This record gives sequence, structure tokens and C-alpha cells, in this order.
Amino acid sequence: MQLKREKKNTPTQKVVKKEQARIRVAICGFYRTEMRRITPLLNADGTAKFQRKKVGVGCDKDEEIIVISETNQVTFLAVICFAITVQVALSLGSYSGHATPPMYGDYEAQRHWMEITYHLPINQYMNGSDNDLNYWGLDYPPLTAYHSWLLGAVANKLNRSWVELHTSRGIETESHKIFMRITVLATYWIIYVSSLLLSIGFFRNILCHRMLSYCAVAMLYPGLLAMDSGHFQYNHVSLGLFLFSFACFVSSFFKLGSMFFVLALSFKQMELYHALPIATYLLSKSFPNDNRLSLNQRYLSWAKQLFILFITVIITIVFVWLPFFVTRSDLVQILHRIFPFYRGIFEDKVANFWCSINVLYKLKKNFKIPSLLRISAAMVLVTNIPWLLCLFFHPTVTNFKYSLLSSSLSFFLFSFQVHEKSILLVALPAILLWNESPVFVCWLLIISNASLYPLCVKDGNAIHLALFIFYYIILYSSFSKLSVFKRMVVHGSCLTSLMLCLASLLFTPPTRFPHIFPLLTALYCFIHFLMFFLYINLVTLRFKFKKLEIVELFLNLVHDS
Repeated sequence: MQLKREKKNTPTQKVVKKEQARIRVAICGFYRTEMRRITPLLNADGTAKFQRKKVGVGCDKDEEIIVISETNQVTFLAVICFAITVQVALSLGSYSGHATPPMYGDYEAQRHWMEITYHLPINQYMNGSDNDLNYWGLDYPPLTAYHSWLLGAVANKLNRSWVELHTSRGIETESHKIFMRITVLATYWIIYVSSLLLSIGFFRNILCHRMLSYCAVAMLYPGLLAMDSGHFQYNHVSLGLFLFSFACFVSSFFKLGSMFFVLALSFKQMELYHALPIATYLLSKSFPNDNRLSLNQRYLSWAKQLFILFITVIITIVFVWLPFFVTRSDLVQILHRIFPFYRGIFEDKVANFWCSINVLYKLKKNFKIPSLLRISAAMVLVTNIPWLLCLFFHPTVTNFKYSLLSSSLSFFLFSFQVHEKSILLVALPAILLWNESPVFVCWLLIISNASLYPLCVKDGNAIHLALFIFYYIILYSSFSKLSVFKRMVVHGSCLTSLMLCLASLLFTPPTRFPHIFPLLTALYCFIHFLMFFLYINLVTLRFKFKKLEIVELFLNLVHDS
């Protein structure tokens, strides 16, 4: 009787089977028995590494399979739950214009836009007899109007009284507040958080301790949470669209990124803060680096790529504005509403150059609006030139991030018609730079929170200071690697900003200077923002341009003088 031979696995097959078993562990997750088996392989950052051996199945080099530990997964979920809890807590508080007729505030403005966009034809969104522009007239681009129309349609289905034409003004019922707050939560997590995680590389990298820290810094930034979930606005929508465009640009999806940025700009015109670096980045990256092509062929290919991007932008703009074109809306009136130069060069006590210099030299008395407009435009363009040149000649992702931050700071400090909330357009590029410069970014974010605090007090949300202090505690460890002197400087700066905020609550301002605390806060934050701007333009830019002799020569001349 012939016995059946038992098949023996070859050494290669054993390796393959062993590797397949490990891959199944990586895919299906950890069980307790498996965790005990592979614990010695865990890294210090909480991830586990397995090395795939060369087994001749298309592998020309060793590869790593990295498994996320349960601890990191739980920590990430805890960050998400905490962020949602903070948003819900902020939603229970006051908001802009709460119980302050007849104009109320931004909460009523958002509700009123739902009312007029749902009931009125498109050509009356920013004009018309049924639309009182003196009562929160719509002053944002078309995508904001479409967003308001969509929410207005949902509100009308749920309760018609919420958006009834004319008669719904100032409505502040509890059910309506819940509806409005939910709309912010929904768009925040669907649009902003998803684009944020995409932009910081969450879906490309492993969930290690550093990525968890990055997520906490980005998702728990209280400036945006306080403005959208507290004060009440939809800033996160345009910021989220910008982040989608950024993620596309750095992944070389230039046409898709251009579409997203046009959508961001069509939601809020303040996205112009980021327009110059984006245009420069696309201009530089579109130039072919193929040395096999002649110079003429490369220029021809460059022109072709730019033309395709130009057509993409034009088609997207036409698509967004088409309803206004079809209904023969007054485009001049729309542009007049979107760019309200008549309001003056700044509003309230904003931490920028114009508000600060106005303390000593009254701009409105000594300059006409057209003159201030020209001066501010020139200052913005001139202060953007250094980083735009650096980005054009060295279009790396890091330079792109620095250029976005420099441009947004330049616009915030020197542009026309700046509001306190515009600092959010600075904070977002800073968050994108956290990996490259955590100390600088954390310092800037803490000061940006302080610059928004007078607006929180105005809304009746003084308790937001507790959130700002908590965020400072979260970021405290980011400064641990600094020298003792530098640590004292940074902590002294941050604590002083928080003390200024606290002083506005503890002390009554003198009758002669009722706005002294908001002004002091604005001046203090302006000094920091100017310092941050000079740092990234003089110190960081010198490092980036160290190979350019003309820059070194200029800096040496300045130093010698």
C-alpha cells in the first residue's frame, strides 16, 4: 500500500504564510493574544513595525507594515469627542447680537440671509424693494447665497416661521437656535475637519503620537470654535474649501485644486488672503522640468498648462455665477456689496497696522478712502514680494506653506477693511506649518486667540477665556525644548496676553476711555503679529535664500550699517 506523501512547505512558502498571518493581524486589528505576541515589536510612539522580507513576489526592497495601537485609536477618538463636546458647550452660550434689537448681530444676519435667499428671486439677493440692505444686506459672493438658500429651504420645511419674509426678523426661539447650531456642527465636521485631516497628512501617515498631537492642535483651535460655534458664522466652510484646494495642489492635482479655491473664494472674498501664493505656486509648478525638451518646447508646454488652468478657473467662475448672469442681476451692485470700501480701512479694535497707527495719527481725518485704498494695496503687494519670489524659484511644499502664512499676515496687517475674525485666515496656514515649526505656530495661535477675546466679551461669552487658557495648557509642552531664556520669553508673552484678557473682566475701564482694554489687547497682539511677520520674512527667508548671493549681500550691508 502506497502511503500518501505529506507535502512540505518550502522555506519561501513558510515565510509567505507567516507574513500573510501578520498582515491579517494588521488588517483585522489586535486581539489580546496577538498583542501579547507582538508587544516586543512595538515602537516608542505606539505603532508596531513588521518587515516584509524579499520573497521574490515583485518586491525589490524591504517594506514596512505599520499597525496602529489601540491606545492611539482611543486617544484619537477622545480628541474628536472632546472637540464635539466643546462645540456643544459653546453652542449653549450666547452669540452675536443675542437679545439686542433692532439690528441684533451675525446670528440674525445668517438667519436673515436664509430668509431672503429662499423667498426672493436671485436678482434681488443684493438689491430690490423687498430686500432692505440696511438690515443685514447680503455682502458675500454667490456660494454663500446658495448655502443660505439651502439652509433656508430646510428651515422652511421644519418651521416656516423661522424664515418667514419680513415677519421672522429677530426670531430667537430655542428650536431655531438648535437648528442653527446643528447646521454649523454638520458643515464643520463634513467639510472642515475632513479637509483638515487630508491637508495635514492624516490619511497618508501613521497615527503616531506626533500625529495625535497635530490633530489636537488643529481640531481644538479655540479661535475658530469660538467664532463659529459661539459668535456664530460659517467661516469653516470657506476655510475647508481652501484646505481641499491646498491638499490638491501639493498632490499635483492642479485643476481640481483650482476649482476648490474658486469655490472657497466664491464663499468668502477674504480668501484673497491666500490667492497670491497659490497663483505663484501654480505658475512655477506648471513649468516642465523635463531636460529632454528644448527651451522653446518647455515654454510652449508651460503656456499650455497655464491656459488649461485659466480655462478651469473661468469655467468654475461661470458655473458659480451663472444664476446671477441668467437673471440679469446688477453685477456692479453685487461687487459694491462684496467689497465695501465705504466702511473704512478697519472695523472696531483689530490688531493690525492701521488700527494701531490710528491711535497716534487719525487716518480718517487726514486721508480720503481712495488714498488709503491705494496705500494699503501697495503695502500688501510690496510686503508679499520676498516670499513670492522665493516660492517661484523654489516651489516646495514647505515654501508654499510659509508663503501662505506670510501672505495672510501681510493682508491682515496692511490690507483694507480688516475685521478681527480675519485672523482665522492667518491661523489656518500656521496650523499647516506645525510640523515644520511647532514653537512658532503654537505661539502665534495663542496670541491669535487673545486678539479675538474682545469680540467674545462683546457677545457675552467671557467664559471663552477658560477655553483659551486650556488650549495654552495643551500647547505648553511644545515649548519644553527651548532654552530657559527663550522659554521665559514665550511663556511671558502668552501669559501677558491672557492676563490682558482677564483684566478686561476684573477691572472697570475709566469713563474717559471705555474701550481701553480692547485697544490694549489689539495693540499687544499687533506687536506680536508684526514680529511674526518680520521673523518669517527676515530670518526664515534668509535661510531659504541663503544660496542667492544678492540677498546675502543685502543682509550683510544692513548688518554692517
